[in-house]
Amino acid sequence: MKQSIITVGLSLLVLSPTSPGEVIASTTFDGRTVNANTAENLTWVTNGVADPGTMNAKQFGAGPINLFDATPDVQDRFVPGINTGNGNTSWVTTVNLNAIPGRTVIVENVTFDYVAISGAQVINVSRRSDFEVTLLDSSGTIVASGSISEAASGFNLNPVIAPVSIDLDRAVTLLQDGTYSLVLRGGDFLDQNETGNHTGIDNLSINGTTGSKSSLDITSVDFDPTSGKVTLVWESTPGASFTIFFSEDLIKWSETLDTGVVAGSEGITTFQFNLNQLAGGIPSRSFFRVSVD
Repeated sequence: MKQSIITVGLSLLVLSPTSPGEVIASTTFDGRTVNANTAENLTWVTNGVADPGTMNAKQFGAGPINLFDATPDVQDRFVPGINTGNGNTSWVTTVNLNAIPGRTVIVENVTFDYVAISGAQVINVSRRSDFEVTLLDSSGTIVASGSISEAASGFNLNPVIAPVSIDLDRAVTLLQDGTYSLVLRGGDFLDQNETGNHTGIDNLSINGTTGSKSSLDITSVDFDPTSGKVTLVWESTPGASFTIFFSEDLIKWSETLDTGVVAGSEGITTFQFNLNQLAGGIPSRSFFRVSVD
């Protein structure tokens, strides 16, 4: 991620182009080992973040839960040993996310396979389960969330292995000043009770948008506090075009300042915008993302 920051009564951050729909961190759990409530040796595949390391299982609102590991059906999967079908019973686990310096990482979606497991640690008959994903920043503040109720509902499968996809309610850019925590909750806590079921997952993937520092080189950022004008200059390839996005918090990128900005013929592109044109006038903090169309 290319960052150019100035402070002249305003903080400006420019982010490089990004490529959507990418895997940020994923694990199949194949070959994982178990140490009580901890899944180790997860062999993460990462893109723009550091290896997240281990995953621990805990009962929601309580203490650690040992992971199932006694049969082939639960090995190479993440299955906390708690009956989640007893009404408002669930487990939680955390995946730590740290953006690598020089990379843009935006978290948008989580996918995995839901596996219903019996108390005998074998794949169960058709059972439903609820899931929730919560993303917290380094201060512990919730910055995004998403959930799905009754996963596998309508799957007349025996056994149940159902794909699950959860979109966060907002895309979140991982700042490089701390660890983000992606908390996954699984069990029975949203709708109908589902007796005699242990909730397991497989093939976990955290998805979103990534970019690299080398993809765009911001050469100049200028802000005139008197006029409110911001000027961005970056190196570019002739013929390319760009979209410039605006945010006040790096979470909501709802403002598109311009689209189809054509690259300069000399390999340099310049974009100007007057912050007084924003609905609330010049904000205390302004962030800009330049994306290749």
